[in-house]
Amino acid sequence: LDLRSETREGLAALERSVLNLVELNRTNGVRFDVIAVGERPAGSIPRQHPLAQLAQETLAYLGIPPTFEHGSTDANALLAHGLPTVTIGITRGGNAHREDEFIEVAPIVDGIWQLILLIGAAAHLPENGA
Repeated sequence: LDLRSETREGLAALERSVLNLVELNRTNGVRFDVIAVGERPAGSIPRQHPLAQLAQETLAYLGIPPTFEHGSTDANALLAHGLPTVTIGITRGGNAHREDEFIEVAPIVDGIWQLILLIGAAAHLPENGA
């Protein structure tokens, strides 16, 4: 079972709900083993953060309208430790984690340019990211 949330409070509430369900269903010899195999803590930075602004400006430079979304990614581990982080996509797609998941190939070139430009610009941010 993969639990994810955009906030620490939401993640804690999900975990409590699952553990409560497990306890309620430990009857008549039903056994559950609950083992944490990983942790993806919640975290975020504001849209006004210099790194988020750089990501938006990079897209504008390439003529691509930005799309801001909330979600749980591998960046959460960095965010949870106070490290400013953005997640960018180098293309578009749909139906994530399904058998009919897909990506669009044509935007990948611009997506790679976005990545390269953002890395170069971020390298010139002050160490604290502000």
